Amino acid sequence: MIPKEKLIKTIKKLTNLDPLQESRETKIVEIRSLINHVLHNYYGLGCTNISRFYKSHGKKINHATILHSLRMWEVYSKDKSCSYLNDCLHDLLDAESSSDEIKRSYIKSKIDFVEDIPLDKVYKKVKKHYKQYIEIED
Repeated sequence: MIPKEKLIKTIKKLTNLDPLQESRETKIVEIRSLINHVLHNYYGLGCTNISRFYKSHGKKINHATILHSLRMWEVYSKDKSCSYLNDCLHDLLDAESSSDEIKRSYIKSKIDFVEDIPLDKVYKKVKKHYKQYIEIED
């Protein structure tokens, strides 16, 4: 996972968008939601500290805006037109070397894009592993 100090710069590089610009353009709002999601869920920052993070980068953002943005992440992350956000999230968190939680999150965000045949194979494999897990627990 990248250091939070490099988060804004990395987002700019990945998206060619500036999340700090004064704009309510949809793509900018979505990118800020991604940043807020990462800061809250992976760096453990609350709304106040997220606001301070933005302030340290020259952007004023209030608690209510951050809270709304965090709630909207669920909507953005499942919208097919926003699939680039999940790719950014995966790149930011370097899922190849990340925790199982991050990998699960990525899979959940992409599962709606998987065709039926590969999905059936994944389903059977997960079901098999889950049954084995339950047997171990008993």
